[in-house]
Amino acid sequence: MNIKTSKRMTSLLLAGAIFTISSCSVSDSYAIDENDNPFLGMPIQYVEEETKEEPVINNPVEVDTNGLEYNTRFVDYAYAVNSTTIYSNDNVKLGTFAKGRYFRLLSATDDYCAIDYYGSVGYVSRKDLYLTVRRDMDAEIILKGYLPNAGKLYKDYDLSEVTADLEKLEFVEIYKELDNCYLVATIDYVGYVSKDDVVLLDGTLVVIDRSNQEMRLYEDNNVTVKTPVVTGTKDTSRESDLGLFQIHTMAKNLYIIPNYWVDCVAYYNGGEGIHTAEWREDFEFGGDTFEWNGSHGCINTPHDAAMQIYDTLEKGDKVLVKE
Repeated sequence: MNIKTSKRMTSLLLAGAIFTISSCSVSDSYAIDENDNPFLGMPIQYVEEETKEEPVINNPVEVDTNGLEYNTRFVDYAYAVNSTTIYSNDNVKLGTFAKGRYFRLLSATDDYCAIDYYGSVGYVSRKDLYLTVRRDMDAEIILKGYLPNAGKLYKDYDLSEVTADLEKLEFVEIYKELDNCYLVATIDYVGYVSKDDVVLLDGTLVVIDRSNQEMRLYEDNNVTVKTPVVTGTKDTSRESDLGLFQIHTMAKNLYIIPNYWVDCVAYYNGGEGIHTAEWREDFEFGGDTFEWNGSHGCINTPHDAAMQIYDTLEKGDKVLVKE
């Protein structure tokens, strides 16, 4: 090794040593702000690459699709392209078949369709309807729950395809449980959702569907009441609040506000409650009444249905109000 080369290597070694000492000096004296770093007092370590473990997500797409159609079937439905009146067989007005709603189709002629209107046969002019088929459940409810956040619904017969984006607070009836997902029905769809997206609800539960103006009472996993309702006036300060609530007060035979006498009321959200509405005709419930003649925020309910729900509920029972 010649003298010139030896001097050059010595210079490089000295420079590296100086850099190392400087680096250690900076690390040792580095001030950690406890507001910026939750690991105050821990030694600082420098690594080339940080290894992170990916969270496990239950994805319905991973389910074996063999036999998924077992619990579902095609069923005839009527869809309203325009709001139209629903009549009984003796020409008494039952309610309004609101635009965008579906009802189970019982039969059809060139002029009229017969539909299942909450257990009664209703007749509607065919010119205002579109006849279609939808997937429906052919099984019993085993669980029930809701989505605290938005989620995705996968087709019941092809889990590689998303069939709907479910909104926050969507309610689901559960008909089948797999390792990582549930086969469910909403008021509009059937399909599979990830278990990660669903919070289960047990016991007695009331579900109020604000868009479809419908209320259901579940006792365990059985639907014991299904009825049209009138919620708070749409797009106003009176619109019924969305959310998951609990029954806190129950009373019979009282004025809820001046001039509004009710036979029963079950309050679940401050002054919002489920009650009879003696001032309304039966045909006013459901449909689009809430768009122009809604309540002050309470759930106006046909008398018999309201009394049955009241007699079933207890303080602490849950009420889910969804869009």
